[in-house]
Amino acid sequence: MKTLSIILFIFLSTVLSSQTWTNYDLKDLNLEYLDLYDLELDSFQNLWVASLSGLLKFDGNDWSLYDTSNSNIPSNLIFTVGIDNNDIIWIGYENDLDEEGIGVFDGKNWKTYHSKNSDFNPFSVSDIVFDNNNNPWFATWNFLWSFKNNQWLQYTFNSNDFEVYEIEVDKNNSIWFTTGFDGLFKYFNGNFEKYIHINRYSYNGLAIDSNNNIWIVNNQNSLMHLNIVSKEWIVRDTMETPISYGFNIPHTIIVDKNNTLWITDKRNLHNFNPETELWKTYTAPDSLYPTEETFSFRDFKLEANGNFWFITAGAGVFKLSDVITDVEVEPFINGISIYPNPSNSFLTYETNNITSIIQHSIVDLSGKVLINDNVDNAMRNSINVSKLQSGVYFLQLTDMKGVKYSKKFVIE
Repeated sequence: MKTLSIILFIFLSTVLSSQTWTNYDLKDLNLEYLDLYDLELDSFQNLWVASLSGLLKFDGNDWSLYDTSNSNIPSNLIFTVGIDNNDIIWIGYENDLDEEGIGVFDGKNWKTYHSKNSDFNPFSVSDIVFDNNNNPWFATWNFLWSFKNNQWLQYTFNSNDFEVYEIEVDKNNSIWFTTGFDGLFKYFNGNFEKYIHINRYSYNGLAIDSNNNIWIVNNQNSLMHLNIVSKEWIVRDTMETPISYGFNIPHTIIVDKNNTLWITDKRNLHNFNPETELWKTYTAPDSLYPTEETFSFRDFKLEANGNFWFITAGAGVFKLSDVITDVEVEPFINGISIYPNPSNSFLTYETNNITSIIQHSIVDLSGKVLINDNVDNAMRNSINVSKLQSGVYFLQLTDMKGVKYSKKFVIE
């Protein structure tokens, strides 16, 4: 077992407790490849990471690696990981024999399923989830699969695109999944239902809240959701979200127990409250990344202790602490008011929590910061926006903890 060097970066505050970013660079493990693809948490809050160097485990203190040199794992090329209700580890793998399949680890022994020893004949397993009866479901590039009563089942649905990207299970045990460019599907009791928006999107994220609303981030950087009762789609396009342009990774969205959303892109974690329509953004500091690289988050999870975990394609694993406490104890629920909106000269904003705001910025839709100034404790603040071109922008307020709050406005 090797102890990794840990780099800490703390947003300092003179009054309030701070959020903390931690980076585990994994260099002491001497991995052949630092590409991390998928992560899950077991019931003991151990972190399991699928990588191109094998299966990684972090128990809160030490990292360990399962690879072909020290275990019977079927391959070092692991692309996805899932954990069932009994803490059995399931992985999707490829190996040098052009074999793709599923490996199952009970903590001592490995068992494999592939086309040569079973009816399972997948092509690129992209997601593994478990339904309310603890049956595993698999997203592959050739159909939806499940494993029930020791039998492999392949599901063919009415689609021109059989690439299943991501799967979620709702409280009624319906199986929801996204496809490449053919919409959202639901499977329940032998029947498929297809939900298509008027625009042909592909999807980068899928989550379900406690009201069975289906939340999706699409390839146009839009946040959208489907109301199951009304069958109505609601799309918040790029003019209404701070989500950065140009990311196309899966597993980008989580719904927490309060039905607020957490969305990743690049090095950002965005929080969205559907009731207040307010966004917050937490950004991993540049000081934690190799200066010559531009790695971004690839997957993330929220653990029971309120910490967020992120994996990257080369910069290791990141942890963000003290965020949930901040949200629950000091919610920014009174909003930000902007006037005039649209504007063409001075933009004025008000908020009931202005005493904690230390910086205001103007950001364009690409995420570029155009104006950035410190603010005082006045109840009103104005920004000269007369030099901005016509278009849509975000006012971004930063508090003493480094939390950012966004509000859209328009320049005429």
